[in-house]
Amino acid sequence: MRKLVNNGRDRLGHRSGVATSPAALVAALLAALLGVWGVPALAAGATPMAAVTSCGQVVVTDAVLHTDLTCAGDALIVAANDVTVRMDGHRISSSDGTGTGIMLGTGGTCATGVHLRGGTITGFAAGVSNSPACQGPIADRSGASDLTLTDNAWGFQLTNDYPMDLKRASITGPNGVGIAFQCCGVSGDIRLFSSTITVTDPTGINVDAIGQATTAQSSRLSGGQVFSTLDGPLTISDSRLSDVTVSCSVSNIEVTATKLVNSSVAATDCGETISGDQFFGPGSGTGVIVDSDVGDASVTGNTFTGWDVGIGLSNGGAILIANNRFRDNVNGIAPCSGPSCTASGSVTGNRFIGNSGTGLLLSTGTWDITSNVAVHNGGLGIDAEGAGLTVIDGGGNVANGNLAPQCVGVVCSP
Repeated sequence: MRKLVNNGRDRLGHRSGVATSPAALVAALLAALLGVWGVPALAAGATPMAAVTSCGQVVVTDAVLHTDLTCAGDALIVAANDVTVRMDGHRISSSDGTGTGIMLGTGGTCATGVHLRGGTITGFAAGVSNSPACQGPIADRSGASDLTLTDNAWGFQLTNDYPMDLKRASITGPNGVGIAFQCCGVSGDIRLFSSTITVTDPTGINVDAIGQATTAQSSRLSGGQVFSTLDGPLTISDSRLSDVTVSCSVSNIEVTATKLVNSSVAATDCGETISGDQFFGPGSGTGVIVDSDVGDASVTGNTFTGWDVGIGLSNGGAILIANNRFRDNVNGIAPCSGPSCTASGSVTGNRFIGNSGTGLLLSTGTWDITSNVAVHNGGLGIDAEGAGLTVIDGGGNVANGNLAPQCVGVVCSP
């Protein structure tokens, strides 16, 4: 029975002349409560999310976990494009250390544009992986947000140019994101945002870029190796690296506005852009090795503290080393030794302060040395001499409080 209020409308606001069924009243009340709780109503004609309740389940539409799962082999398979899997805080665990927590695609089908949200995946050979049927280039990027992956052999094992954006991911285990170099050709096209990767195996892979681009922004990478090879450019920005070895071979690497603690960057036939970073060494090793035979190299605006050598020079022409600060190292800048060491370029506007050895040491190549400052170093401020060295003295170099005669190979004012 409809109850009327004084203005001629019932309690739900319907006109008194329009009957309202009990079912309609219940539906209206439920919609009102969902609105209060912040839960969006299902749009007319929309397909409800499939309930994930068992191991090995294959989903072809948006899905939501209703319970924790402990599975042998693959736990969940996404077999269609543009699917969202909402984990709702649940955990997917492996009982035997094999398989994949969430597989993107089947043996013969690739699933792209997949979005994974909010849960934990633990103990698998791979937390998340793509089907071998996925072959790049793939235009429709997939994404994962607010996932925790622990104790998987790989957090995300993505291959064949599979594109994936990771946001606020937390990954801990022997390997983080990428593929084993000998495994599967090229890696996925990975972009990390505000994510944390902690690698527990010192020889493990934290992040790699093999023949495909990888980007890490505002992220924290700890342990293991970060590397770029086979023209797979690697870009790291606004991040923190701890106990990580960063390497590049026949590719390009860019590290900007990043703090590196006990973490070095080593190049072999790589283009390098190292800018605005802080390198804190363990009291040994080399902060940055420049070997840029296949690309340009610039190391600018960084600080180096606690290394045997802040910047080590190997090969390459037109190398720019500018406006860096070297303090409390053994040597600030030093070349490698041997006939293969042919690096050349410009050293300008750098400051060498309180290093126990030589501030700037050059012995091979052709170098423009301009407007550097070297003070209170244990060795010479600038030592630029050698049978294989050509020096262009651009002037403006300053040295005092170093080993006499302060500078060799260039003129320094006190």
